[in-house]
Amino acid sequence: MEVFKRRNQIRRACPFSSFSEPVPQPILSFECRNKNVSVKCEVKQKTKGDLFTIELTQDKIKKIQKNTSKLEMHVRNTGTVRCVVKNQVSEKMAEKPVKCSGQLDLYLILSIAGGAIFFVIFVILLIYCIRKKKAERRADDEEERMIRARQLDSEMVVRELPQTPCNPTPKQLRVQQRPLPQPQVQQQALPPRPRPRTQQRTPNHPRERP
Repeated sequence: MEVFKRRNQIRRACPFSSFSEPVPQPILSFECRNKNVSVKCEVKQKTKGDLFTIELTQDKIKKIQKNTSKLEMHVRNTGTVRCVVKNQVSEKMAEKPVKCSGQLDLYLILSIAGGAIFFVIFVILLIYCIRKKKAERRADDEEERMIRARQLDSEMVVRELPQTPCNPTPKQLRVQQRPLPQPQVQQQALPPRPRPRTQQRTPNHPRERP
């Protein structure tokens, strides 16, 4: 009876010491979901009544839950996740880097597609601008050629025209002051007039004297 009483007293003082067992090794698993990653830390129960305190940590993100055998948490796609499982008897830890190989993030796919579309649009605009500049240069060159041709034509016309001196010499003044010769009126040639017929004179006979 005394031994039985002592055992009851020990159980009351340490309620978990009599039936708690060391914590088994926790199991870490990942599930990639688009942008976030679902991390699961699980401890296999030896009996239905085995409950533990599970702590999941990634950088500054931490989640703790008591009296459970499984804990889930959403973390980033980079970094290392740590799981700590403990009870009144022992404590164990599991650590694993987050890796989602073989599954591309939706946002990453969209960003790559958007970047490709932007690059194609940029190349098209660049080609369009280059062609437009070339066309403008050709138009400017043609316009300059037309202007030069007109200038050359005007210079040739000016060279062909006689240039009047600004200050004429005295000789030129004399020539300018001379009256211009009046044009002679050409008389129309009249037809020759017919000559009068000459009558033959009769010889004058000497008169006989009486």
